[in-house]
Amino acid sequence: MTRKVSYIEKSIYLPLSFVLSGMIFARYCYYGFEYFYQLDDYIQYHNYRAYGGDLWGLVKSLGMLSSRPLAGIMDIFVWSEFYGCMIAAVAIISALYMASAIFFHMVFSKHFGTGYMFFVIYALLPLGFEGTYWISASSRIVVGAFFASLSLLFFDEWCEKGGKSRLAAFSVFQFIAFCFYEQVILLSGAATFAVMLCHAKKRGRERMRWGLLMFPNAAIYFTVTKIAPSGVYGQRAELFLPWQYGYKDEVFTPLLNQIKEVFIKGNAATLSKGLVRGFKLLVLEPNLIYVLIVLAFCFSLYMIVIN
Repeated sequence: MTRKVSYIEKSIYLPLSFVLSGMIFARYCYYGFEYFYQLDDYIQYHNYRAYGGDLWGLVKSLGMLSSRPLAGIMDIFVWSEFYGCMIAAVAIISALYMASAIFFHMVFSKHFGTGYMFFVIYALLPLGFEGTYWISASSRIVVGAFFASLSLLFFDEWCEKGGKSRLAAFSVFQFIAFCFYEQVILLSGAATFAVMLCHAKKRGRERMRWGLLMFPNAAIYFTVTKIAPSGVYGQRAELFLPWQYGYKDEVFTPLLNQIKEVFIKGNAATLSKGLVRGFKLLVLEPNLIYVLIVLAFCFSLYMIVIN
């Protein structure tokens, strides 16, 4: 059962934000405040920074501006600063993850009656662990989703209340989101279109048409990445349109197979085998303090939801 959040109930978002960010971050801390580096982490957050030369020249030579430009720039100038204490970066990204959940829920609950189970599925489902913990992935996925959720919130408020500053914020934050991850373009575009439809028959419906700014935003993004110097990152994104020859065999059919493997088989295996492994870990390598903290967060979340 879903439940719309009234304006009075919006007061829950403040305590919910603390509990939710704590639950997200706690997932990564069973062995303490320690980050376990994986694969590209060494390259993106150590080797590039250790280069010690012209960092902007490095950005251009590697072709970082030709694919996910803001992600590459932040790798060198922001996240690499945390090398040696990457768990601090994980904490920051966890907070952004929490904020995106709150912002999406504020919009979705208003129009679709989205309930509190949304937070569990969106932020705590084990299937999303890799993409939200591994910095090389979360710095694209989570940060991009944060700006997408922020832009959607401003667009919804623009449709309801007007104000050119809200419209500008929507467009700017959406473009920023596009520059982190290609899939975020689809996420933000679909969410914006859904909100446009929700406002189509409401007062001020003429403002919802400005959601079409998503198309100029996408055009600017693809133009910038197209003309930027290519390099190591230059071929990471390739646009394959539905009317192109071979789309069905090369894209559509493999995509359906991947969805089945990930969301059905992968999710089932993670929830079953992962649950068993989790209990074994609690028995073989117990961490009582961690368990008590998680239980406290769960109880706090329960109290927030029922009140």
